[in-house]
Amino acid sequence: MNVTFDTEKLHEIMAHFYILTKIRIVIFDDKFNQIVSVPDNDCGFCNALKENTVLNERCKLCNNNARSVCRNTNNIYTYTCHAGLTEAIAPIKMNGIILGYIMLGQIIDKSEKKKKKNDILNYTRDYIGRDLTEEYDKLITKSKRQIDAAANIMESCACYLWANRLVRVNEDCLSVLISTYINNNLTADLSVNALCSHFQISRNKLYKISRDSYGMGIAAYIRKQRVQNAASLLKSGSTVAHAAISSGFEDYNYFSEIFKKETGILPSKYADEILIRP
Repeated sequence: MNVTFDTEKLHEIMAHFYILTKIRIVIFDDKFNQIVSVPDNDCGFCNALKENTVLNERCKLCNNNARSVCRNTNNIYTYTCHAGLTEAIAPIKMNGIILGYIMLGQIIDKSEKKKKKNDILNYTRDYIGRDLTEEYDKLITKSKRQIDAAANIMESCACYLWANRLVRVNEDCLSVLISTYINNNLTADLSVNALCSHFQISRNKLYKISRDSYGMGIAAYIRKQRVQNAASLLKSGSTVAHAAISSGFEDYNYFSEIFKKETGILPSKYADEILIRP
């Protein structure tokens, strides 16, 4: 996908995040190529790990696995890497399309730092052949609550980046045009034939664009966008019937079935839960 990153402004915002948290933050494009990071380099502990071929490959595997989970769930993912450090990754997205990723990490849970120390140092010593106590002691430590808070702020930053055009997509990109059209016309005929006719493309091309850009079939993507729109309307106080019709669901029973499948809860109960929250 043709995506442009305003690296200068991104670096400025990320620097502010780092000043407040002391947690490293990195932005990647949709192919997981690093675009900008603050600080520029990994911490001393991680740099030492990457000196070893085996540990370096394990670091890459952890990152790729995290990216896969984030892409498949379309949500933030917090995890512990092979070396015992906590990291988190969130998608930068528009209309459900992932344009890139924002990631923070190289943190160790304050409550586990002493408990994990010997195991982690023994693990790394077996591969590196030297003691990393000095590098380990310099790792950024945060409580679980602080880590969760930083991850949530990072996720909000991901939304901010797109909203403020610090991450921009080429509007001629067909996947973006299709996604925008779907989200602006949820109550219209969004059948495969209708979309192919509108964009003058073959069914096979539409299916490929959907799989490559949205991570799912086109019908599943449309259902997901309709359910997300209905959920947003329910949150704002809309009735279930109005939310269904306004999101392109003409059959109430079908809407309830699909909504529960996507969210795990019936729309009537979803609305009730939202209304009773303080």
